[in-house]
Amino acid sequence: MSVPGVAPDAIPRVALIGRLSLFGAGGARLHDELIEITARWVDPADRKPSLRPYGEDATQRTLELLDETLAKAPKAVADTVIKRISAALRRDVEELTPHLESRAETARKAAEKALTERGEREAQAMRDLLADQEKRIRETIAKQDLAQLSLDLGDIDRRQAEADRKYRKGRLDRLAEDREREPRRIVDGYLTRAARLEPVGIVYLWPATG
Repeated sequence: MSVPGVAPDAIPRVALIGRLSLFGAGGARLHDELIEITARWVDPADRKPSLRPYGEDATQRTLELLDETLAKAPKAVADTVIKRISAALRRDVEELTPHLESRAETARKAAEKALTERGEREAQAMRDLLADQEKRIRETIAKQDLAQLSLDLGDIDRRQAEADRKYRKGRLDRLAEDREREPRRIVDGYLTRAARLEPVGIVYLWPATG
């Protein structure tokens, strides 16, 4: 639990924060994101039935107040307030956690969509690169074949030219394999294999008028 201090506001607020992490093959970390659920804090004695998460605008305002409060020396919160909040802490976490998990699930889907799109872009860039390499090699082979027809090469030069041609044809074969393998490897590298939501903390903002 954290009570950063007295906020320049008229109502008590609470923010439950978690970290969403997505992992790919081999445990590679693909994405990290903080997820926040904010709500107007109500004492359990007056709470019916549970804390209600704020919408987007009120959440943004709560996070702005949190930043403002942390940016300056906080005013001390009264011990009686600390005791009230401490007594409600377990219930607050229980009530807000399902909403945090729901928001994290939405964020996970959005992040996976962005990762898929990134993987497709990089895979296409790889296809373009390999196609360009193949084009240049074929052009070189064509020029070499034309030169052999028009020039009377000696045995040494002819063997070297044939070795070069064989190497380039082998490179074309490897490029064909790369065209099948590499784009798929890139796309697979952005697939989520595991997702984890870890609690970071719960923060209370107490109003200056309280």
